[in-house]
Amino acid sequence: MAGTTNNRRYPFPGQLDADNVPADIQALAEAIDTDVDTVKTDLAATTAGLATALSGKRLITGTASIVGGPSYSYTRTVSFGATFSAPPLVWVSIPTSAGGTTQVDIRPTDITTTAFIAWIHSYDYSNLTYGGATLSVPIFWLAIGAA
Repeated sequence: MAGTTNNRRYPFPGQLDADNVPADIQALAEAIDTDVDTVKTDLAATTAGLATALSGKRLITGTASIVGGPSYSYTRTVSFGATFSAPPLVWVSIPTSAGGTTQVDIRPTDITTTAFIAWIHSYDYSNLTYGGATLSVPIFWLAIGAA
């Protein structure tokens, strides 16, 4: 064999190697089998590590949108799509690509086992509009709690 690929180290014949297609295919198949076994082992270890780290907890993420308009403060009820055994910890954020120049704050409030209220408001009490139009603010959220 003339060499191996850069990222996965799979063998390949070079131009000066004698033609031996069956041996070349076998060498490639064995290299792939070894690589797949390694990936499976790594995945199992990662999955076990994550399960230990979460230690019986549930982690759910999602997105939503809050529509603003002629007010400085809006709320939206966001469902987790699953039920926690107790109210989880919730984080919310606004992507920087949301646009607009009004500085806003977003907070999770009234967190229950099935939902929370995302509350957004402008710092300076200015209306949540952009160019005179109603503003739709995308949000990202993460909830971690007991399953």
